[in-house]
Amino acid sequence: MAIKKWSKSEIIKVIRGIKKEGKPINPKYLKKNRKDLYGAIKRYFGGGKWREGWEKAVRAAGFLPEKERKWKKTISWSKTKVVQAIKKMKREGKGINQKSIMKNSPALLYAIKRYFGENKSIKEGWEKAVRAAGFLPEKERKKKKNISWSKSKIIQAIKKMKREGKEIHQTFIMKNFPSLLYAIRKHFGGGKSLKEGWEKAVRAAGFLPEKERKKKSWSKVKVIQAIRGIKKEGKPINPAYLNRTLYEAMKRYFGENKSLKEGWEKAVRAAGFLPEKERKKKKNISCSKSKIIQVIKKMKREGKGIHQRSIMKNFPSLLYAIRKHFGEKNKSLKEGWEKAVRAAGFLPEKERKWEKNILWSKSKIIQVIKKMKREGKGIHQRSIMKNFPSLLYAMKRYFGENKSTKEGWEKAVRAAGFLPEKETKKKSWSKSKIIQAIKKMKREGKEIHQTSIMKNFPSLLYAIRKHFGGGKSLKEGWEKAVRAAGFLPEKERKWEKNILWSKSKIIQAIKKMKREGKGINQTSIMKNFPSLVYAIRKHFGEKNKSLKEGWEKVVRAAGFSPDKERKKRKV
Repeated sequence: MAIKKWSKSEIIKVIRGIKKEGKPINPKYLKKNRKDLYGAIKRYFGGGKWREGWEKAVRAAGFLPEKERKWKKTISWSKTKVVQAIKKMKREGKGINQKSIMKNSPALLYAIKRYFGENKSIKEGWEKAVRAAGFLPEKERKKKKNISWSKSKIIQAIKKMKREGKEIHQTFIMKNFPSLLYAIRKHFGGGKSLKEGWEKAVRAAGFLPEKERKKKSWSKVKVIQAIRGIKKEGKPINPAYLNRTLYEAMKRYFGENKSLKEGWEKAVRAAGFLPEKERKKKKNISCSKSKIIQVIKKMKREGKGIHQRSIMKNFPSLLYAIRKHFGEKNKSLKEGWEKAVRAAGFLPEKERKWEKNILWSKSKIIQVIKKMKREGKGIHQRSIMKNFPSLLYAMKRYFGENKSTKEGWEKAVRAAGFLPEKETKKKSWSKSKIIQAIKKMKREGKEIHQTSIMKNFPSLLYAIRKHFGGGKSLKEGWEKAVRAAGFLPEKERKWEKNILWSKSKIIQAIKKMKREGKGINQTSIMKNFPSLVYAIRKHFGEKNKSLKEGWEKVVRAAGFSPDKERKKRKV
């Protein structure tokens, strides 16, 4: 039974009780079977750290962590030990085929590969090891059952599954009996339609597809729970992202089976979110030939590639506009891109991505590495993968013998006359570098509280914890680092938590944002001060519903004009 109020003495008492029952008290067991105790140990003995906490708690209970910890047995393998292990498995009635060994003793399979397969072939190694143990690989090999399906056999299989209380919908059959599903498609679906084939097979077996089909029983509560669950996972809840069944349930329960849009909006509000915020917003740019040319020139000035792949990655709407305005009859993307690039004053031959269809060799790889180095580009693995992925695969093939990318890269870099140790991408932090980084962020007008650093510069936060927090406390480390950089943690800490909002406080906050030169439109407030948006909606929106009306009222109350402050779209 879970204990609600924990203390150090209570934890010690429970550990002794588990030990008295003859059960293990190792970390793996406690984490799996006693999550409440696991959390309490972490909190009361480890200060948020599990491993240290567990050791202290076990010692406090009068046991030795060294003895109680679950140790993995390490076997020093040899040919004789491999043979003995195979014979033992055979005596115990276990299968000695590759799949069975992998399931029951994976270390044995790797030892077989090492000692009998010369570290190359598991199959050959397994055959030699089984023969060395006195068995025949032909007999021991796991044989697949080849069922010659027919319509009558399919119907029998479906009826048998139903008798055994198993489900017979497509998902279940695919998971547990895939060959049956392919047979259904072949014999009942004409080799094309799985859905039709499944329906015909189920009817032929004497059941109704409507009843047997997998269905999720939705309700208003379940829809709301599903929306909150998706949001909790950090995923979007806009209509484009949601799966079809949930979207249909929204239409049914919130849109009165008519409007998907209304149903989605009502469901999102019922889950406690704002449809305006959650809806995927598209930038409506009215493109023309002149605007397309301007954008291409701008991309070129900024040093971005203007080949099709680069445009698709950075500016997809531009590519569709190129196809529309420069492609013949809105069809050809290739022709449209070539015409647009020429109209912007560039040559498609030069701008086209140049890594396609390269017949690689060792000499070409070396040439390309040297060229990248001359151009000032990084030649570490990450940079090559980003800028020239086919080169990395060529390195693996020609220098790494199609096995190791790392070895291939090292050999190729050495062959080009460079040192892999120097070219490897590394960021070595120190206290002085951390202080410089914090000062730089501050100069650039960026916030330096923990959330902002975590969002924009996560490696800096881990370095702060390591160098200023002694590798343990992030909070203390951040405070020390901020002080060392010449700032006050009290002022730099994120200040919007736990504000008891009222109409007067909301107005003050808006005036303060205006004084600081920040935008007070809805988008800006949502970005910089999300809790203020919810407060506006609560105190100024009618019946806690309309954000737009609430925002207009509060802006007027603060002495500003909503029409001037509203964010205008770029056309």
